[in-house]
Amino acid sequence: MLNNYNPAPFWFLNHRLEEPEILRQLQLMRECGVSGFFIHPRAGLLTPYGSDEWFTKVRFIVEAAAMLDLKAWLYDEDPFPSGAAGGRILMENPEFAARRIIVTAVKRDENGLFFADLGPHRLISATAVKIAPDGSVLEECDVYGSVGVIRNKWFASSWNSSYFVGMFGKIEYPHYRAETFNPQLRLETTLPEGDWTIYCTVAAIIANDGKYGLSQDNLNPDCVRRFIELTHEKYAETLGEYFGSTIPGIFTDEPSCGTSPPWTPSLPKEFFKDHGYRLEPKLYHLFADFGDESRDFREHYWRTVGRLYKTNFWGQISQWCRKNNLLLCGHVINEENPMIQAVSGGSAFGYQNFFDIPGFDHITPNIGSHQYPALNFGGRFIASAAKYHGHKLVLSECFGCNAFNFGFDGMRKVADWLFALGINFLVPHGFYYSYDGWRKNDAGKSFFFQDPEFSRFKEFCDYAGNVCSFLVKGKITADICLINPARMFRRLMPRETDAATVLLDNLYRANQTLLETHFTFVIMDDDLFFDTPELAKDFKAVVVPEGYDLELPVQTSAVNIQALKAAGAVSLSIIAIAPGSKPEDLISIVKTDGNNQFVYLFNNSAQAGYFRLEQACSIYDGIKNANYKLTNGEFCVTGFTGVLLKIGNIDGILPVYSMPANIPVRVFKFDTEPEWEYQPPRGVVHRLTYWHVTTGTKVIDRHKFCLMRDMIGTELPHLIEKQVRPIFDAAPELPSVYPLRVEFSTEFSLSTEDFDKDLLLVFESETFSGDYQIFINGRELNKNYIRRQLVYDAWNQVAEIKSFCHPGRNSIKIIWKKAAEFDGMRSSVYIKA
Repeated sequence: MLNNYNPAPFWFLNHRLEEPEILRQLQLMRECGVSGFFIHPRAGLLTPYGSDEWFTKVRFIVEAAAMLDLKAWLYDEDPFPSGAAGGRILMENPEFAARRIIVTAVKRDENGLFFADLGPHRLISATAVKIAPDGSVLEECDVYGSVGVIRNKWFASSWNSSYFVGMFGKIEYPHYRAETFNPQLRLETTLPEGDWTIYCTVAAIIANDGKYGLSQDNLNPDCVRRFIELTHEKYAETLGEYFGSTIPGIFTDEPSCGTSPPWTPSLPKEFFKDHGYRLEPKLYHLFADFGDESRDFREHYWRTVGRLYKTNFWGQISQWCRKNNLLLCGHVINEENPMIQAVSGGSAFGYQNFFDIPGFDHITPNIGSHQYPALNFGGRFIASAAKYHGHKLVLSECFGCNAFNFGFDGMRKVADWLFALGINFLVPHGFYYSYDGWRKNDAGKSFFFQDPEFSRFKEFCDYAGNVCSFLVKGKITADICLINPARMFRRLMPRETDAATVLLDNLYRANQTLLETHFTFVIMDDDLFFDTPELAKDFKAVVVPEGYDLELPVQTSAVNIQALKAAGAVSLSIIAIAPGSKPEDLISIVKTDGNNQFVYLFNNSAQAGYFRLEQACSIYDGIKNANYKLTNGEFCVTGFTGVLLKIGNIDGILPVYSMPANIPVRVFKFDTEPEWEYQPPRGVVHRLTYWHVTTGTKVIDRHKFCLMRDMIGTELPHLIEKQVRPIFDAAPELPSVYPLRVEFSTEFSLSTEDFDKDLLLVFESETFSGDYQIFINGRELNKNYIRRQLVYDAWNQVAEIKSFCHPGRNSIKIIWKKAAEFDGMRSSVYIKA
């Protein structure tokens, strides 16, 4: 296990990897206090992922990290979710594409015919269901043979009769040819009298807008095995001697079983093995509502899917990691939403057993609250699973999707909240290798050297490491178990989404109530209590959310404070000692380490709170790394911060805690003044973001930098028409407005003091696309004078422009004489003195 609990950020490798730049950035990491980093291929990577060059550069990174005493964690994908090997899985093995189950319910039309087009998919079953007057299933029959293939999309084009070899150009007479394309399944049949519905089930490969275009089938063991060969085995060949030392482990990020509801070739056989009846004719129950018959089938279906996912994906991955002395860490998907977990492979609770370091992600500046309780669920849920499975560390991928002005205060706010949920290892999102072009807008800001507040990152690292070194000790104390209704969600989804949503909201409210009333509790799946009801003896009470209608083999109740206390559950005795201080604003977690008990409290309010804990205790200051003795157990928690209290005997002589006073309400700049445009750390006089644009036919006075397509529009056929056109389709393309003459212009002011130093025009290597010209005060800037120079990024382009400028107002113009759709600007331009 680790001995340094300082944060370890994702290092977004997102440009051409160059050894001098790699070494420069690693040295900065060593100086800023991180314990290590995760080698994370990311959008914009120009060193081909998975190539020999990639592994050579990764080896250089690891060797340098070893010299600098940094942990170099691996990351198993480019970029995420895990399992596609950067997309190569489906490039090489299209048969591994995930298929989604689609059920079409067909009723008799006015002519007595059952008719439906079912698309170009794999037919699984066609089941006719006769429905009784009470709504139950009266009879089933197989009508699979009523489905066939039809081509009914006509295309016509001019066609010359002389198209044989040697006769090209010899036209006897022109004519046209018509043909049908795009085969698809069609149901067409009749049935005897009665209330019949035919449920046609297909397995469809669905294109998506994700990184890979398709999803891979992680229920297929051969697909997962190929992923391991392309990723894990390649790392082992290159870096195996560092496994377990410089490389502690590997991160897997947001995998799922594939699509939802998933189909995989082995599913019918495995389902029959589990439940003793055929899957195919019953699949309509996923989307039909025939009471318990449908609910029972859904539970059986999702149970088999979950078993295959555990065995074929998680089983193979975790076994490989343990065999190769690597810690498996990371997180599944939607930990904060067990309703969605039910349809993406199963409850996140059970999958934490495969991790050595369980985790969840929190990619937002928002934190959970009484008004929005959902975010308070995920962290406590995964921390609870870690406790049950015996894991000490619980990580959170955090701080992503934030504005450029989200800095030290924002990080501490989110971190302190995460600590109170049970997180004790932070993975900041992230350190960017490059800010070139659009890279700087990849899921939030960089906290690395590009950040004006980077100088404070060491302070944050030391603080977080200090607190986590306490929080990693001991185990969560819990009098109460809150039941996650995993089985109920399986029974309801995907047909009864409304009922599942109500149950989910009740689960969130139950979790929030226990947090606000300071009972010690954990969250567990109901499956555990069906399989091991003796677990109940570890708790004073077992609580289920309202709306749960399965009978657990243990005594349960809804959240009733008096009933919980009567059962012997104890809540922390936190007493407000100042007006406006509310104990319910505090979120708490209690951990026990032998004779010591630690309480972490987070004040989920902008207002500072003053409280007393009746037990004797000391308070720990993570910034100063010092302990203080409390007078009468009284302490203050500033708005949106946390405190760590040690209850019981106070060892040694400690200085007395000084109660702060007159603390203002905490207002965060990133909440009130979001800054969505990057401002470099030093020396920039002007950021040129908005431009006067002329296109010949259009004038726009103030337009943010963009590509032509974002301002004028797109005429690409693949965006207009998704369907592939037949080779002889002669329909003309839409006429294009490109190329265009386009001018971007703006002005900036300079003082006489700005001319005391070099005056530079600064932009990025990918700021401009297309054949452009730069004019400053009417004079063209020769591109031969532009050079690469580190200003805030290794790929900055700079040009000396003092001779082009004068004190006062100056103009700059960017001209494209023949602009195409993807020409334009991707970033601001800067004037630096």
